[in-house]
Order: sequence, then C-alpha cells, then structure tokens
Amino acid sequence: MPADSQPKLFLLRFDVDTPQCLADGVPALIDLAGRHGVPMTFFVNMGRAVNRLDSLAGLVGGPRRPAAAVAEKLSPRAKLGTHGFLRTALLNPRVGDGQAATLARARDAGHEIGLHGGRNHATWQRHAPGWARERVRSEVDWGLAALEREGVQRPAAFASPGWASPPGLAEVLAEKGFRILADSHDPRRPARLAASGNGPLCELNTNLAGEPGGVGFVEHCDAAGMADGAVADLVDARLASHDSVMVYDHPVYAGGRGAGRLEFVIRHAQAAGCRFVTGSERAGNAAGTRPGRS
Repeated sequence: MPADSQPKLFLLRFDVDTPQCLADGVPALIDLAGRHGVPMTFFVNMGRAVNRLDSLAGLVGGPRRPAAAVAEKLSPRAKLGTHGFLRTALLNPRVGDGQAATLARARDAGHEIGLHGGRNHATWQRHAPGWARERVRSEVDWGLAALEREGVQRPAAFASPGWASPPGLAEVLAEKGFRILADSHDPRRPARLAASGNGPLCELNTNLAGEPGGVGFVEHCDAAGMADGAVADLVDARLASHDSVMVYDHPVYAGGRGAGRLEFVIRHAQAAGCRFVTGSERAGNAAGTRPGRS
C-alpha cells in the first residue's frame, strides 16, 4: 500500500436474533476477536425469536407470500443444532433475558452494541413495513428498555430484523438519540452511504453478504461449498471497488461451525492492510465507539 494512501475500512456486523446467538455465539466471537485484535458490531434483539401465530398459520396453509430469490444458506436446524432449534421453536425465550454479563463483556472489550428490533424478531421481519409510526415507536421503546435492564444504555446504532424498515423508522430513531441505521444491503455500494433519505441518521450499508437476500456471508460461503480462494476473491472484489466493507452474519454460526472461515476472512483482510472499525467509527462518531457506557 502506498505510504500516502488510506487503509480500507473493514466492519464485522453480527445480528443477534436467537438465545443461542447471544448465550453461545457472542462469547465465542469475543474470544475470536480478542485473538485477532479486531472490534465487532452486534445488533441485539431483546425479544422473542419466533411468532407462533405466523408459524401456525404457515403450518395450516395460511396465506403465503411469493418466495423471494435468496442465496444459498443453511436451515435453522443446521445452524442452531437440534437442541438449540427445538429450544428456540418450542420454548421461545426472550433473547436478551439474563445476558447482562455477556453484553457487558462485549462492551468492555470495545465492541459496539446496537438494537435489532423490538418485542419479536419474526413479527418485525414479517409485519413492520405495514406498521404505523406509533407502533414503531412502541417497539423501539420496548427494545431500549430491555437493553437498559441488561445494563446497555443509549445505543447509537439500529438495524431492523430481516432488513425490513417500517415507514417513519428514521424519524423515530432520531427522536430516541440513535445516529446510525443499518437496514441496507447492496453489494454495489460502500459501507457508509454518503447520501441518505434518513435525515440526521448515518446510513450504513452491508456490502458483503450472501446475495440475493442478504444471507450471512460465512454461512453462504459454507453452504455453497466455496474454497478459501473463492472467498478471498469475493473479499478482494469488494475491497477493490469500495473504501469500506461491511461483512454480515449471525453469531451462532460465525462463532461456531463457521469460526474457521470467519478467521480466514479476518486474516485475509488484515493481510490486505485493512483497518477494522465498529459501526460508529465508520459513521464518523468517535464518541460512540463504546456504546453502552454511561
């Protein structure tokens, strides 16, 4: 890299949407990040993962939307394991309950904690685009209160479950003091979008995921049976076209079965001279590099 050039920025973004993601995946990723000296950004859903009414409607033949094209990915059972899948599907506990120690450990290690929806991940993903603004405000307030009960205050960043941005979300987030919205996944655009229709919010774009559909990148590479060389080519192509890259996955897979592949991506980006940053650092908010601290 020429002496006067700026390093490419590299962001590791993980969405926490099951109890196993937070209880098992996040600690594993904290350990992995510590070994390589890199920060991560975690968007945490504090509610339940499953909407039982929607699941029941699907089982009994309720109305179905046309299936959208999605990149190769693994089944929920393959990602969570049989025990984790059954616990999530049958017991459906709140993701964030009793996880103050894990969240504090992530925060104290320099990782960013953002909010990922409200009371129910599946409900937001399926229904939020049709919500009125008061419903959106109520869901965000619930998520903020749940984070605060577990010791995380004033998160800077927000990401909707399933990339599903409801109308008025940006305005509600600005009211609540958020500075970042990360609901875009477009491989053609950089991680920080210069122009946004979201007013005072900085819009972060996930540009390294399994596409189409914004599937977890590590998960997609493994499901597609890619060799390391093919994965490196994807990373290099994105680095060649943008000054910053944001990688997306879920902690339960990237910190478990996919950890070796994730480490390969990290080492490859480090060898390319990338500087790893959190979402707030990429957005230009130096004061927000350790959200959750009073």
